[in-house]
Amino acid sequence: MKLTIKRKLLCLAIIPALLFALIISGIASWVLQRSAEQEMHETRESLVQRNRAVLKNYVDVALTTIKPLHDASANGDKAARDQALALLKPVKFGDDGYFFGYDSKGVRVFRGDSPADIGKSFWDVKDPDGSYHYQTFVDVAKNGKHYIDYFAPKPGDERVQVPKLGYTVYLEKWDLVLGSAINMDDINAAMELEQAAVRERTH
Repeated sequence: MKLTIKRKLLCLAIIPALLFALIISGIASWVLQRSAEQEMHETRESLVQRNRAVLKNYVDVALTTIKPLHDASANGDKAARDQALALLKPVKFGDDGYFFGYDSKGVRVFRGDSPADIGKSFWDVKDPDGSYHYQTFVDVAKNGKHYIDYFAPKPGDERVQVPKLGYTVYLEKWDLVLGSAINMDDINAAMELEQAAVRERTH
């Protein structure tokens, strides 16, 4: 009888301690998980903001390059516009960066130094997700939002769609939507590495 009582008392002492330890362990795990999720979110946001700043800088450099021609030209002065495009067409940056231009109806004016589809309207070209990013190029340029997230075929493998970030501005004198874009798949790759590191720390 004494042994039974002793065991009961022992159980009464141990069980709450075990429950408390389990609760503390669960809370600690939840806190670590939330902290990891917040860290992942902040890392992604930092990378996105970095790419946004880099892309804006590219387009700002293009604008600075052609500003004298633009400021001196009259409305509809296509000769001045073509002089400006001659300066921008050969410019390359990053792995596959270039400048492009469309008019406000989505007609391609230039795309780097490629002659492909110049004069063709892309207004009604639909993306795989059902959106119309060429129309959005025009919209964000005109309303001052400038940035657009979209998907486009991967250079060298048209079957693969890669996430891109675009930045466009509108030059009313020339009816020109000028912009550029950069691939965002480097962020996904970086986040996969970060996620693996987080899993190693929290497991």
